[in-house]
Amino acid sequence: MTNPIPSASAGDAIEGDAPADVADAARELGLKPVRAWVADESKKDGTAGAQRTRRSREKAEQHGLKQLSVTLPVELHAMVKTLAARTKAGEPPGAVMAELLPAVVPVRTGAAAQGNEASTAWMDSLPAWRRWLLRWLLPATGERHMP
Repeated sequence: MTNPIPSASAGDAIEGDAPADVADAARELGLKPVRAWVADESKKDGTAGAQRTRRSREKAEQHGLKQLSVTLPVELHAMVKTLAARTKAGEPPGAVMAELLPAVVPVRTGAAAQGNEASTAWMDSLPAWRRWLLRWLLPATGERHMP
């Protein structure tokens, strides 16, 4: 790496910048000459790319959109991406959710008498992300009791 400052000793640079009596007085006080970098007050807020990103996010926020970063199971990525794309395109969120997560109504044919394992066997035919979501939402007993 090259030195952008001309090669001169630190003492020469300080003595050249300040009057000799000031440099001598500082040395007598026990100070030594140093070179430092200070913040540039005239620097812009950011690069052109950063400015463009900021403007784009402000415009999207004015239209009611804001970026959200979440961590989800891999099985749910496609569904969440589809939900985001379709609602951003203007479809009502309720309609999109109803299509992506249709109501699953199990048909009971004596399965309740066979225990909890048999009553949830119908979920094995669902995609993995729906099974995960239903198992997460349903209570451990598999039955919901309304008061």
